Amino acid sequence: MKKTLLLLVFVGFFSCKSHEKIMKKKAKSDYTVYHKYIRDKNFIKAVEFVNPEVFIFVPKKMFVDALEGVYRVDNVEYRIYSPTKIEVSNFTTFKDKEYVKLTANYHISVRFLDFVNVKNQTMTMMKTTLKESLNAQKVDYNAKTNVFHVEVQEQLYAVYNEGWKFMAINKYNKKFIEKIIPEEVLIELENLYGTNK
Repeated sequence: MKKTLLLLVFVGFFSCKSHEKIMKKKAKSDYTVYHKYIRDKNFIKAVEFVNPEVFIFVPKKMFVDALEGVYRVDNVEYRIYSPTKIEVSNFTTFKDKEYVKLTANYHISVRFLDFVNVKNQTMTMMKTTLKESLNAQKVDYNAKTNVFHVEVQEQLYAVYNEGWKFMAINKYNKKFIEKIIPEEVLIELENLYGTNK
């Protein structure tokens, strides 16, 4: 009897670990697809990977329009590169929903077609603007090519809902996050993040 109970505990433990590994792999995979749609400027497909509760506060069309506004600017060329690194926290479950926190690193190159021979003051202002608007870690400027190279470290919360659905963590989404994701989950994810990425 003791051996059977021990075997069940052992199997249950590894079953949970296996489920967690599968879910983390799925989170990376879903994020990669979501990011590809953003790179390809296919925003209608990209919003299929956004937490649907966001659309309670912002209509889907307005959300798509906002994405287009960011990435389809006259006289600006963007190139978004594939993520170089994706980390996923252990997941937490709350009221039958699974949540993770995800961090993805990627690069964006930006060329302002109107600006040639950018002066230092203008370049500094543009670097600051790019850093703030893209939540960038670092922005460099190459005067020879007139291109800004932006290093982005994007953090997101995700909930599993027939696939992982994402919400970017930034100052613009803070109020939505607090309304959509339970406080207990946010605390747990912050405690879990950094363990077993």
